[in-house]
Amino acid sequence: MLVRAICLRSHWRRSFTDVEGLFGTVVTFDRAIGLGAIVSGEATFPFHATSLTNGTRNIVVGAEVTFVTLHASGGRLEAGQITERLST
Repeated sequence: MLVRAICLRSHWRRSFTDVEGLFGTVVTFDRAIGLGAIVSGEATFPFHATSLTNGTRNIVVGAEVTFVTLHASGGRLEAGQITERLST
């Protein structure tokens, strides 16, 4: 299913594709500025704390997560709708 969120009144445009979601690992996160990065395969996706779905705006480095990709300004990709995977 293709879901798009586009802000036409702003200079930026975002859209994302939510199929099954991607899996990855949080490799960096700075709580003070709210920025981090997730590695999935050979790709690295930056993210902001507001993209965390748990509402805490905090996540530990090394956490296994699912996420979707967002097309941010300048054509770069970033992670969004980030959910920590529960251990089984």
